[in-house]
Amino acid sequence: MLDLHPSFERATTDAVAHFTPLIEVIAAIAHGDATRRAEVEFLLPQIDNNGWQIQAAVEAIWAGERNFSQLSAGLDTNSAAIVQAILVAVSQTPDPEEARLSKLIGEWRPIILTVAAAHFGVQHAYTDLDGFLPQLEAQAQWQTLAQRLRLLVAGDTNRQRLLADLDTTDTVIMQAIFHALDDQATTLQLIREERDRAAAQEEAHEQQQA
Repeated sequence: MLDLHPSFERATTDAVAHFTPLIEVIAAIAHGDATRRAEVEFLLPQIDNNGWQIQAAVEAIWAGERNFSQLSAGLDTNSAAIVQAILVAVSQTPDPEEARLSKLIGEWRPIILTVAAAHFGVQHAYTDLDGFLPQLEAQAQWQTLAQRLRLLVAGDTNRQRLLADLDTTDTVIMQAIFHALDDQATTLQLIREERDRAAAQEEAHEQQQA
């Protein structure tokens, strides 16, 4: 599972390298894959608040703008370099298999984060698991994966056993979960921000209904 958060504390000389995962997802969205658009839209203001002025350019790129001079007008060198890298990524024809896997992980991201949260002992995650695991188990194609998820949450850390005899899709999902588990600090941060984003969306919806 790609972590889209760049390392703000690091030197800015290799800013593009730190933004590479985010750049790839922004380009995928420009190509029509909206799986993680809400996440990126939530993250962009935080990035701008950290001194990287790319939100307006990204939104313009999604709207179809491709003129670098217009997109980079008024930007500092590092922000302009990131915008240029996004344009390069957008100009490339996406690999169908990479696009499929990226979309798959994006679609399963809430479950990936919830399973990781439960493994880390986050209490609300168990309630969420009780809600969706029975739904997976009721579908023949997901029964094996659901079983492995239950084993993982119960404390089974033998990755070879958990991956054994899974199909390609199940394997990608399990490996994304393992990636999340390997970086506990980042994953817990993502979980908190996901809940904050959901709460903000719910609050906005309530205000619209009022």
